Amino acid sequence: AGRSAVDLAQRDIESYLDSLWYRGLQPATVAKRYRSIQQFCKWLEQDGEVTVSPMAKMRPPTVPPKPVPVVPDDAFEKLLRHIVNSRRSDLFAARRDEAILRVFADCGLRLQEIAELTVDSVDLETDALRVYGKGRRWRVIPFDDDTAQALGKYLRERGKHCDSVHHLRSPFRHRGQCRLHLLVLSNSVVSRPVEDYMKKH
Repeated sequence: AGRSAVDLAQRDIESYLDSLWYRGLQPATVAKRYRSIQQFCKWLEQDGEVTVSPMAKMRPPTVPPKPVPVVPDDAFEKLLRHIVNSRRSDLFAARRDEAILRVFADCGLRLQEIAELTVDSVDLETDALRVYGKGRRWRVIPFDDDTAQALGKYLRERGKHCDSVHHLRSPFRHRGQCRLHLLVLSNSVVSRPVEDYMKKH
């Protein structure tokens, strides 16, 4: 009390940040407070209120990355069983849903990336996808034997249903993306960790 901003010292800021840690605030929150104070100190320096910012020799708090929740094996298998059981009368839809789900789980693609895959994106000879995604970059993503089998079955089944080159070149677009949302976000089918995984993407 009774002190002005120009009296602010490095030890004062460090003491404040320590109090935030002591209160149990998340690293990202502490880092945000740090940046706010840093901007204020820069303004004091630029405005001539202080000669050197009291934070000139300080380093920002480290914010460790949060691990993405992993989809439990039992939830994944339960979802696959749901696809098979609920699509007995529609083989095309079952093949499509299984292919989408396996690509998502095996390759770690974002929903938009899956929705924009084309037949030309799939190379069953090398078991890899050519994906145009985040950062506007092309990358090659390998997939395992189960995903290769699911993709092969789906593309063969799709060939029986598609009557235009356009549809053949866009196997997952629009309807496939929406269906993946519905499948994974269904509480009656999958567990909460799968929902969390989806939100991270």
